[in-house]
Amino acid sequence: MGSVTLRYFCYGCLFTSLTWSVLLFLYFSLSQESRLSSSHVPIQGAQHRFQPRFTRRPAPPNRAHGHDGRRGDLSPEMGMIYNEKDQEVRDTGYHRHAFNVLISNRIGYHRDLPDTRNEKCKAKTYPLALQTASVVICFFNEAFSALLRTVHSVLDRTPSYLLHEIILVDDNSELGKPLHLH
Repeated sequence: MGSVTLRYFCYGCLFTSLTWSVLLFLYFSLSQESRLSSSHVPIQGAQHRFQPRFTRRPAPPNRAHGHDGRRGDLSPEMGMIYNEKDQEVRDTGYHRHAFNVLISNRIGYHRDLPDTRNEKCKAKTYPLALQTASVVICFFNEAFSALLRTVHSVLDRTPSYLLHEIILVDDNSELGKPLHLH
């Protein structure tokens, strides 16, 4: 009885694997044809490939300056607790924001991030005559260092001729520092 059950279980696994293999093959072969047919759509006007720009030189890899002025390595030591204040910052951050605010404070506002776009997205060209955009960032009780890092990431990686404004929408949060000071 046990060997028959095991045999049918193996047959079921084999049948399921073959079914998925055929479906994935069909999916990728059909999607390849549709991508080839849509790649012949002409784009009029001058074209440009977007590359991230930096308003200031990013920190060297694995190095950054935190907002507390200390130089931090992007290593396990960034989370080290050196005094009671560090312990309080870390514990409060986990309680209020569900992540380690101590490390977030030590990372710094400007950091070098890899371009994770798909190769086809990197190769895509866009017309130069695009309208400017406004970036709206809504937040509620966000860690101040994470919010400022988000703003700086938008400023550092968006071409200036495309960025009209950045609008921060505070959804009645209880931030300790006023945003207009930064």
